Amino acid sequence: MSRISRRELIQVAAATATVAGIRAQADTPSVGTASRPRRPEPVVPERVPERFTSLPFESQELGGLFAERMRINLEGRLLHIDEYACLSGFQHRDTAGDFDTAWVGEHAGKFLDAACNALRYQDHAGLRRITERMAQALIATQEPDGYLGTYSAAHRWTSWDVWAHNYNLIGLLSYYELTADPAVLQACRRVGDLLGRTFGDAPGQRDIVAAGEHMGMAATSVLESMCALYRFTGDARHLEFCKYLVRAYDHPHGPRIVTSLLMSGSVYLTANGK
Repeated sequence: MSRISRRELIQVAAATATVAGIRAQADTPSVGTASRPRRPEPVVPERVPERFTSLPFESQELGGLFAERMRINLEGRLLHIDEYACLSGFQHRDTAGDFDTAWVGEHAGKFLDAACNALRYQDHAGLRRITERMAQALIATQEPDGYLGTYSAAHRWTSWDVWAHNYNLIGLLSYYELTADPAVLQACRRVGDLLGRTFGDAPGQRDIVAAGEHMGMAATSVLESMCALYRFTGDARHLEFCKYLVRAYDHPHGPRIVTSLLMSGSVYLTANGK
């Protein structure tokens, strides 16, 4: 039996998906656009044109190996997510924050992002119900000041706390794009407002580099989701916080992400190599 390389496997799968995408697939019918909420448009346009624009999930139709992997991801993983495990750290903050649960807050947002992408590709009633429950249950744990992490008040903004907020923003913004629910965007806005009040260069604010692991790379990764939030809110405070995050890279004890990449061109020579 001959072997094929990974590259050859991908080429075969891509060719199969292309051919299958030309014909209608009776076993995987796509959902008409009329049945979906209108996807909210960012209020702030991209300043730099994209060199490559990927095909929206709603416009894709896969077949062959790729379609089979999508089916397995849906039926074998997404539909069997442990909702309690994803949400328990938020609902019982007094027990979160030790080594075993330090980053438990990342899982809800990661699930929401994956589930929303799957639903945008093809609607599924069961997955939609799970996703709605997860999103609403997560938002219900948000503190009055906007906090949406898993740490007790005494341990806020240590270890992986900002990291978890990053993934909550990613997941909830994906859910907002799917549903256009203004309450979801409002929850995200409150997270962004809290981060902007907490971290910065002004007197009394915290240094975000000191609020996370791996020389600040974990905490400053919130830049991605904060940029996405700014595009939906147009709030200048969110943009200023993003600028602060970029400045924080070059704090004396910071990861120097951009600077080191420009100098060395190697990700392995950035910060602690993580």
